[in-house]
Amino acid sequence: MLSIIIIIVFIILSFFFSGCETGLISINKLSLEKKANTNSKTKYLLDFVNNPDKVLGTTLIGTNISLVIVASVFTALVIKYRKLGLSEIASTLIISGILLIFAEIIPKTLFRDHSEYLIPKLLPVLKFFNILFYPLIKALSKVNYLLLGIFGIKHTKKTLFTKDDIVFLISEAEKEGEVEKSEQEMIHEVLTFRELSAKNVMTPRTDIIAVQEDDTIQSVIELSKKEGLTRFPVYSKDIDHIEGVLIIYDLLKAESNDEKVAKYKRKVHFVPESMKASILLKRMRIKKTPLVIVVDEYGGTAGLVTIEDLLEELVGEIEDEYDESEIEIQKITENTYMVFGEVEIDYLNDNYGFKLPKKDEYETVAGLIINKIARIPKVNEKFVIDGYELTIKQATKKKIEKVMIKILFTSKKIES
Repeated sequence: MLSIIIIIVFIILSFFFSGCETGLISINKLSLEKKANTNSKTKYLLDFVNNPDKVLGTTLIGTNISLVIVASVFTALVIKYRKLGLSEIASTLIISGILLIFAEIIPKTLFRDHSEYLIPKLLPVLKFFNILFYPLIKALSKVNYLLLGIFGIKHTKKTLFTKDDIVFLISEAEKEGEVEKSEQEMIHEVLTFRELSAKNVMTPRTDIIAVQEDDTIQSVIELSKKEGLTRFPVYSKDIDHIEGVLIIYDLLKAESNDEKVAKYKRKVHFVPESMKASILLKRMRIKKTPLVIVVDEYGGTAGLVTIEDLLEELVGEIEDEYDESEIEIQKITENTYMVFGEVEIDYLNDNYGFKLPKKDEYETVAGLIINKIARIPKVNEKFVIDGYELTIKQATKKKIEKVMIKILFTSKKIES
């Protein structure tokens, strides 16, 4: 009778430890973080959950001790009552089935689905066993660190959520209808924003529209009307010698349109190509400057960045009354697209399902083509790259402006 009581007690303990192991792993840590500031019990639970040695040490030691005792007592019981004709195979199957159901399947399923309720309720019991097993947990922890050191593995504390975790969760929430598609895209843009550098968001040197210090106010006003711009870099000798920034509204103070614009230029700020976009946005806000010049490693002008460029990386394209609404990526047929040469390869691959090759040497469609042929192609030239036919539809002597991309394989559908 005592043997049966011992078996039942330790099956219950195995149920408890096995369930707690699953519950502690699946409990909502973000919810615990919120409650921990006002609840001491929740704070202790959060500390417990964030300590893998405590979680696995307490639950695994408890589970294994319970299983060993159950198996040992049951075996002794079978030997004692061998005359009942129960074979060793049958007894093994019976105890294995009982442990599988009551020490694995049921507790893990129950605690996985109700961890938010069960784990806080059973925390005092967990705390008791953690103290009871403390010497063994500490010893096993030392052995663990020793083994990690032998194999050259560094012990690092994981963050609550990684960026990839959040992206996945938001994607799943969008599928379930919990968040809008536009909200999902904005969150994704915010998360990827900190990975961008000034080089990723700048208007390249070749597209900069600047004015010279000796230009008259009248000529700049005409240029502003023509280009639809209100801010211009001001240079002296050439574009590599930018001396200031001209804001078109400052010219309203001028007495004559024949004055030189140099008189009205503002201080210009320079930043390296490698500066993070998030840092650049803060710096531009603090310095209250709408435009900065990006310089390369040699000090030459690489491009420029405006506040609008940075905000568009967060919220998408911002069009004002001067912007022409020409589509950068246009679907012509099921397998044919017209794209601007400056469209980034990553954007096409991520948002349209393309598999265009990407290397460090280039970032855009134009860069891909130039990297392959080592020259500026002519209009109507065609190239086949990794299953895509690229036709130059618009180009100058200096740059590729528009490319028609035709998908030559149809094994995988390209989404628009």
